[in-house]
Amino acid sequence: TNTIIEGLAIINCNIKQVETLSAVVKNTKALLSFHISGLDSCCSGGDDSDDISDADYLELAHGLKFRSTIESIHLSDMKMSCRVARAFAKSFKCNSKLRSIYLSRLTLASQQGANALLNVLKNNAFLVNVSLKEWNVFGDEGALVLARAMQENNALRDIRVDGCCHVMTDEGVVAIAEALKVNESIVHVGIGGIEMSDSVSVAFADVLRVNPRIKTLSLKAKTTTTNSNNSSNNKQEESIQRRQEQQKRKSSATTRRRSSIGYPVFMKWQMAKC
Repeated sequence: TNTIIEGLAIINCNIKQVETLSAVVKNTKALLSFHISGLDSCCSGGDDSDDISDADYLELAHGLKFRSTIESIHLSDMKMSCRVARAFAKSFKCNSKLRSIYLSRLTLASQQGANALLNVLKNNAFLVNVSLKEWNVFGDEGALVLARAMQENNALRDIRVDGCCHVMTDEGVVAIAEALKVNESIVHVGIGGIEMSDSVSVAFADVLRVNPRIKTLSLKAKTTTTNSNNSSNNKQEESIQRRQEQQKRKSSATTRRRSSIGYPVFMKWQMAKC
């Protein structure tokens, strides 16, 4: 085993023996960065029965807990039961060296599992960078858990939440904004996929007014695919109608030119006949 490796990334690889990967994590004493992505999709081949089991993921979570040197963890494209989510949350909580967590495209079995992961921000006072992207479960309940954690974490400097707000109402978004008013460490904020209602706009305007520590605030509104498609269809219909009207005008003008040319000739023939 290579015990001096500092970075390990397993992305879209077919590794059915996850316990082997867990052993590598445990035995790599200098490991600083760990990135795992897409194991479920590669191992299953489209069949859920071949997905990585809870026992495998629990072993991996235990390995991360055992390796307390890790400073950055990136987990993405994973299916997590509530038990597995809690196990990973526990491993994150125990690591005082952990500075950055990136959790992307997680398919969580329950809100309880999501809440356990979100509570890591409250339980680990050493986290500096947190990115949460495209969770299937979040909602207002998750937003309130995140907001409470943000109020208690005075080490966090960068928070990104993107693609998790599709099931969140104004209440959840405003709760996050209220937490930003009192947090004394966050400098960079990015929130995507939200409804930019009046209450949300006012809430974040107040954040910038009362919290001078925030240097960058990025808000990305939810895209309205249906409206854009309707707009595109309307434009196409209008374009077709304009072309049809232009064709009618051209046809009418051609008819008038022909009649104006034919009339003098007819009169001339009549006069000659007389």
